[in-house]
Amino acid sequence: MNRRDPLGTPYQEGFLADLRELQRESPKTLVQVARGALNGDLLKVRLRLATGSMSRSPGGMEAHDIEDLVVLIPSSPLAPPVVGVTHDRFLGVPHVLSDGQLCVYLDPAREWNPLVGARGFLDRLFRWFEDALADRFDADTALFHAVGGLQYAHGNAEPVVCREEFDDPRRLSLAWLSRHGANARLDLHRTQRRPEDERVLVLRMPGPLYTGAGRSVYEVLRELGEPDAASALRALQARVARRRSDEAGSVHLVVNVPHPASTVTSLLVGQVDLRDAADMSVCDRPIEWCRLYDERPSISTRRDKDRPVNAFHQSDVVILGCGGLGSWIAEYLVRAGCRSINLVDYGAVSGGHLVRQNFTEADVTDAKASALAEHLRAINPDLKVTASVGSTLSPDALDVLTGGGFIIDATVSNAMATYLSLLDVSSFERRAFVAQVATDVATGSLGMVVVAAPGTEVPTVDTAAGVHVTATGELEAYRTFWEVSEDDELVPARGCSVPTFHGSAADLAAVAAIQINIIGRHAGQQTSGTYLFALPHTGVAPGYVFLPHQSDTSG
Repeated sequence: MNRRDPLGTPYQEGFLADLRELQRESPKTLVQVARGALNGDLLKVRLRLATGSMSRSPGGMEAHDIEDLVVLIPSSPLAPPVVGVTHDRFLGVPHVLSDGQLCVYLDPAREWNPLVGARGFLDRLFRWFEDALADRFDADTALFHAVGGLQYAHGNAEPVVCREEFDDPRRLSLAWLSRHGANARLDLHRTQRRPEDERVLVLRMPGPLYTGAGRSVYEVLRELGEPDAASALRALQARVARRRSDEAGSVHLVVNVPHPASTVTSLLVGQVDLRDAADMSVCDRPIEWCRLYDERPSISTRRDKDRPVNAFHQSDVVILGCGGLGSWIAEYLVRAGCRSINLVDYGAVSGGHLVRQNFTEADVTDAKASALAEHLRAINPDLKVTASVGSTLSPDALDVLTGGGFIIDATVSNAMATYLSLLDVSSFERRAFVAQVATDVATGSLGMVVVAAPGTEVPTVDTAAGVHVTATGELEAYRTFWEVSEDDELVPARGCSVPTFHGSAADLAAVAAIQINIIGRHAGQQTSGTYLFALPHTGVAPGYVFLPHQSDTSG
């Protein structure tokens, strides 16, 4: 190759040229930029960085006055350069991975700006060293720090999901792997769920694994130290013998790794292939690490905790009507973490419903309540779902009415509103929050929510705020909720047919989302009243209004 031939892409050559220009500008800081070499599609460049003038703090990373770095420049500006070292002096420092990579960009999607080029990259690299030497990194939040900072995922190993805490302090303990449906997925549990679940050995390491998790059973057991390593080997051999007697092709192993700055441990799940292991001891076997989806409550945070829908978390809900609004509302509440949901609807799914309701072609001709229940179970298998095909409240629903929770009436039915109102004035002591929701027949882009706090009267939709709206000129667009117009209705077939209405899935899902946010935000208040709102594309003003019920004196 001619020495003048370009090594990489124009972008890589330009980035390298910029680094050299910066070295000429600041030779005492960026001491050297060596000629690069291609490593696959990455341009590998060696830098010498002066850190002697940077402030040091006790506990901070210990660095030489001159540090040699390896920078890998991608072929395009879509990703930032990767920085690493070829020694292990930095192992154990937050944001240093076990393969020597420095996490200069923790979140490249937000932190890397291609427009800043080599100058911005060097600024970032200097700040990284300044923070590391001054002990300004938080070890508690360093990514995957306890196990060398790397995500493990062998191509042959099945993925594992863990949602239970593993806080057992014993060096050796047991857990179970349960196959999830027909998928290539295993769920890790502390207790056995089914007879066919695989019993697995859990090893709790005495300390962090800064150099990584190891590539063989031997390397993992070595970290335990004696006599625990010998005990673990005997236990693992027993598990291997049992798996072989069951004609299983593999045995799994769980490794629980303490974090250097947190009480929350890191989990690893490894798979040992037994199919060709007749002439090898288990200690010599390689470990294929599974991709672990670690969803333990101690390390995961619900991103909706400060949103209105958090009002439904661990709540009991009754949905009356599983159509254009109820089918979407039910899904949003399940994703919000409600504890149980009771679905009531007498209708069946038809093909025409698919343009606006939360069903699929496979649901056509099925009862809406039953089809929606299956959909919700697919979102959360642990959810308690009850489907009632009909129009009356089941005993479970009545329990919610008196025991507390949410009753959401999406039937847009005078009869149901009257029924709820009569229940309210009967001998029932209502503790549930009742909300009635509706959208306009013509477009499905206006919304109404009638909220009735516990201890207040449950009004019918027709009488709650209709008098005020029809008498107020600026609310003219909302009169549709109280006016009947045959022109609004679309009859899908000639003759006597079940009327349906206009409105897209986007409109109805948006209206439903606003309605549950309104209900969630209003929950806990003792004021009752009627909310009216319009989607932005309608141009209706005012787009949002709340009308307290006149009979409500608490507000």
